[in-house]
Amino acid sequence: MRLTSTLGTGHVSLSCSGAPPRSACTLSPPVVDFTSGAVQAVTLTLTTGSWPSRTVATPGSYGLRITAVTVSGDSSTLDVPVTIGRD
Repeated sequence: MRLTSTLGTGHVSLSCSGAPPRSACTLSPPVVDFTSGAVQAVTLTLTTGSWPSRTVATPGSYGLRITAVTVSGDSSTLDVPVTIGRD
């Protein structure tokens, strides 16, 4: 993902919630620094396991929520729809 800030945002902490059961959502890096530029790249990874492991995520439609919080406490969210198939 590419994140864009308003002037003077500084450091922003990122988190991901709403991952399907038996899966994990991570953001890299978890903190971005907008003092070096107005646009920063972040990678969203959803790990769902692999077959025949019993930790494979349950197929279905889900909504991930990305939350960004500035050092001053301002926050913003982005909802990302995700569908996990059976294959």
